[in-house]
Amino acid sequence: MSERWLALMVAAVWIGAVLGRAAWSAQSTAAPAPVTIEPVLSIAVGVMMLMLALTWRRPGIVVVAVGLLALGRSGVAEQRYQAVSVGSHSGWVRLVTDPEPGRFGTIAEAALADGRRVSVSAGFDQPGLASLQAGESVHVTGRLRSIDPTEWARSRHLTGRLSIDELGASRDVRWWERPAQGLRAVVNSGADQLPTRWRALYTGLVIGDDRFQSKGQQARFRAVGLSHLLAVSGQNVAFVLAVAEPLVNRRGWWSRRLATVLALVVFAMATRLEPSVLRATGTALTSVVALSSGARASGVRALALAATALVLIDPFLVSSVGFRLSLAASAGILLVGPLIEERLPGAGSSTGGWWRTPLTVTLGAQAGVTPLLVSLFGPVALVSIPANLLAGWAAGLVMTWGLTAGVLAGVLGRLVGDGLAGVLQWPAVAAMWWIDTVASVALRMPSPMIGGGASLVAMLALAAAWFVGPALRPARWACLAAGGVMLAVTVPRQPTSPVDLEGGGRFWPAANKGGAGSAAQVDDGSIVSVLVVSAGADDRLVDALVERRLLSIDVVVLESGNRTMSSLTTELTDVATVGLVLAPPLHRVVGGRRVQSATDLRVGGGVLVIRPVSKERLEVATAAPP
Repeated sequence: MSERWLALMVAAVWIGAVLGRAAWSAQSTAAPAPVTIEPVLSIAVGVMMLMLALTWRRPGIVVVAVGLLALGRSGVAEQRYQAVSVGSHSGWVRLVTDPEPGRFGTIAEAALADGRRVSVSAGFDQPGLASLQAGESVHVTGRLRSIDPTEWARSRHLTGRLSIDELGASRDVRWWERPAQGLRAVVNSGADQLPTRWRALYTGLVIGDDRFQSKGQQARFRAVGLSHLLAVSGQNVAFVLAVAEPLVNRRGWWSRRLATVLALVVFAMATRLEPSVLRATGTALTSVVALSSGARASGVRALALAATALVLIDPFLVSSVGFRLSLAASAGILLVGPLIEERLPGAGSSTGGWWRTPLTVTLGAQAGVTPLLVSLFGPVALVSIPANLLAGWAAGLVMTWGLTAGVLAGVLGRLVGDGLAGVLQWPAVAAMWWIDTVASVALRMPSPMIGGGASLVAMLALAAAWFVGPALRPARWACLAAGGVMLAVTVPRQPTSPVDLEGGGRFWPAANKGGAGSAAQVDDGSIVSVLVVSAGADDRLVDALVERRLLSIDVVVLESGNRTMSSLTTELTDVATVGLVLAPPLHRVVGGRRVQSATDLRVGGGVLVIRPVSKERLEVATAAPP
C-alpha cells in the first residue's frame, strides 16, 4: 500500500473507533450485559473483506475493512466497559501501575479478580501500599465506589474506585514479568547513586518514572514544553535499540531479530506500557518485522501500521491524550520535518547536519502537537522550541547513560559502596543540571504564546515569508515584520489588578509607581505584590502561577499553616522568587513568619489587613488606601 492509502487506513480505524463508541456507549452499569450481535457482525464482515482485499490487492477495500473492524472492536469494548458494584470489597488485586504519593496518601491503579481496573487509594495509616510495585498482587479490604466515565477514565479502563481500609498478604510478580522488573530494579539502583534532588528526573528520563518529581519542576517543564522528555517515546526506544545492537550483533540473522524484539518488549514492560510507550514500541516492532520479511520499512509506513494495530487491539486508545500526542509528534516529524529541512540553509549538503537535524525534528514535532495541545490545554509557549533544542541532547545523554553506565553504577553501588558508583554518574548529573537550568531560564523569558487569533495571524504571516521567493524580498520583510508584531502581542503581561488563581489563591500586584518591595521592606510601608493562599489550596495553584508567569512575589500569606500548606509553600518557592511568607501563630511552615497581631500590607490600589482569627488561621481583608 502507498503512504496515501496508509494515511486513509489510519483515518478509517480512528473514525471507526469513535463511531463504535458513539453507537454502543450506553453500557456502563454494574450488571453484566451480553455483547450484542451488531458489533460482532461488523468484526466478521471486516475480517472477510480484509482477507479478500489482501488476496485481490485492493487497498481501498483494506481501508473499508479496517474501518469495520475498528467499529466492531470499539462496540465490543464499550459493551464490556461495566462499572463495579458499589459496596464493601475483600479480595486480591493486582497493581497495574506503580503506587505514587497523593494528597491524602498513596494512589495506584489495580485489576480486580474479574479483570476490571479500578483506581486504588490508601491513607497515610496504610503505608504498605507505597512499598509495592506494578505487577505485584495484594489482598485488600476496603470499599468500592463509582467513578465518572470520563475520557481519561476510559483511556485507563478504570471502572471504579477502591478505598483501602486494610492491606494483607502480597504476592510477587508473575514469572514472565520478572525480566522487566529486573531492568527497572537496576535502573533504580543506578538512581540511588545520585544526589536526592536528581533521582526523580533521572528515572523519568530513562524509564518514564516521574512519580516523585517535584510539583514545581513538573510545572516548569510543562510551561516550557519539556515535559515530554519524561514520557518514554520513540527517542527512548531508539536508544534501547542502539544499546542492544552491540549485544546481539554477533548472533545469527533470526537470533538478532528475536533478541531485538525481546529487548523492546522487556523495555516496554519496564516502562509500564503507557500509551506513548505502546506507540513507540509498536512502531519499532513493525519496522523490525518489515525488515525481517524484506518489506519496505519507511517511518510513515511503520507508524501507520503500528497505530492501526494498536487501535484495533485497544479502541480506548483514541481517548488517551498521551497516545494522541505521541502519534501527532511522530507524524509531524515524518511529514512536516522533511518540508522544513528543504527550506533550511545548506539543504542537501553533507555539512551542517549537527544543527539541521535537531531543528527539523523539533519543529516537526511542535507542528504536529501544537494544534492538539492548544485545543486541549490552551496556548503553548513559543519558547518551547529553543528549550527543546537546548535540552534535547542532554536528555538523550541521560537516557543512554542510564541504560549503560548507570546500570554499572547500580551494580557497583551494591558491591563496593557508593563512592566509585557515584563518580560514574557525574555526567548524568551534569546533563540533568543543564536540563533543569534550561527549563528555569526559559520559564522566565518573555515568550509569545501560540493559540489565539493573534498567534494564528502571526503564523500565517511567517509562513508566507518562508515561502515567498527571492524576487519578492520586500513582501518577505513585510510579512516578517507583521508576524513579529503579532507575536509580540501574545507575550503574557503582568496583571495590573487582583486576579483569582485556580487552586485556591488570589494575587495582588504591586502598583506600577514606586516599584515592588522586598522581604526586608515589608514593614516600612512599601507597596508590594502579595499572594494569598486559601486554607483549601492545592497543587493547581503552582500551575496557575507558572501559567500566568507570576514568578516574583514579595509576600505570600497562608491562611492556614498545616503540613499541606508547608508542602505547597515549598512547591511555590520552587517556581517563584518569594520574599516573605506570613503564617498563623502555630504554623508548621519552614521559614514562615508568625503573624501575632493585625498587619497591613500596601498593594496596588489598596491595603490588605492580615489578622489571626485563631492560633491556626489567618484572615485577609481589604481596606481603602490611607
